[in-house]
Amino acid sequence: MTSSGINRAISWVARRTEGNADTLWIIEGAATYGAILAGTVAAHGFPVSEAPRMIKKQNSGVGKTDVLDAHRMAMASLPLPVDKLRHPRLNEGIRQGLRILVTARSSMAKDRTRSVNALYAPIRSNGLGIDARKKLIGSQIAEISRWRDREEELSLRIARSEAVRLAKHVLDLDQQLAAKEHQLDELVQVSVAAP
Repeated sequence: MTSSGINRAISWVARRTEGNADTLWIIEGAATYGAILAGTVAAHGFPVSEAPRMIKKQNSGVGKTDVLDAHRMAMASLPLPVDKLRHPRLNEGIRQGLRILVTARSSMAKDRTRSVNALYAPIRSNGLGIDARKKLIGSQIAEISRWRDREEELSLRIARSEAVRLAKHVLDLDQQLAAKEHQLDELVQVSVAAP
């Protein structure tokens, strides 16, 4: 949902509730894909709750539309006292920063693993002077990243060039991962989780 769509939704609710700020919003995925909507609604002073989990078996064969889902969520929420509803943690400040950094770190770690695995191909299948029968260590990757072009057969030149590119990428990711770890440490130290 775009910001203009969110603002239209808030205006629509305000018109129908005569601006009553006690109007409870039940939002599905309030801590994930509905986080922007939940945060904006909360910033406008409305209370926000995560939609109750729906039992799939009850709705089997009944059909699925946004209108039906909204009705089912509202009906599932009605019998619950307000203090028993799940109130989401809004994606603000340190918490949101940590979530972004953890996701970025995970993505970079996977990219690093893929790059190291790809680096084995030109090293193991060509005589480039590195023994890669065992796991490559950091000093070997650094050595590969410093290789220069040589007068050698075409396929060896291409293999060497690709190995250098991959090694440099791995080293760059190592630096980025270290920076992300440092940022994460700093945020944890100033968060409520620090103790």
